Amino acid sequence: MIHSGWNPTRRNKKIGTKEHGYSQNNRLVIPERSQDDFIYWERLIDPVACSLEVKGHQIALLVEATKQGYVHI
Repeated sequence: MIHSGWNPTRRNKKIGTKEHGYSQNNRLVIPERSQDDFIYWERLIDPVACSLEVKGHQIALLVEATKQGYVHI
């Protein structure tokens, strides 16, 4: 089968750019749940607090155990 050679995606130079909407909603935030009024750390089950130093700054990490049968990569 012979193709016409016309490709509409080649005509639009803004595909994959910020003008087209690419990379506008990729903030690294924890999603909020609307069902309850708890903050995400209040919903953790038996968390363990770990201290980590990154570039001279102390960061507190809350680590929660995985559920039975699950593994964290």
